[in-house]
Amino acid sequence: MYTVTITKSGQVTLPKELRDFLGVGLGQKITFKKGADSVLIERRISDDEFLEKLDSLKKPETKTFIKKHRAKLAKMSVSEMKEEWAKSPDGKKYLEEKYGAY
Repeated sequence: MYTVTITKSGQVTLPKELRDFLGVGLGQKITFKKGADSVLIERRISDDEFLEKLDSLKKPETKTFIKKHRAKLAKMSVSEMKEEWAKSPDGKKYLEEKYGAY
């Protein structure tokens, strides 16, 4: 467990051990998900990293999807890309395996 102090401007500093665990550094984004009485902190992958993960899939359907939508996906946020990708059966399965229930 970690305890941090909230500054006047509402900011907190994540302890180095947590930053290292998440693999985040200066300028990178993290996501906060609100629960009933808690908050989950996750590393937000970059758009390029997400596209790279999609490109690395070997299935022909995936390659077709990437070719067809790459320009569109490159302009989207990661959340928007996940939603677009989740519309396909392979995409939904991939997202569930990698990121849990989608």
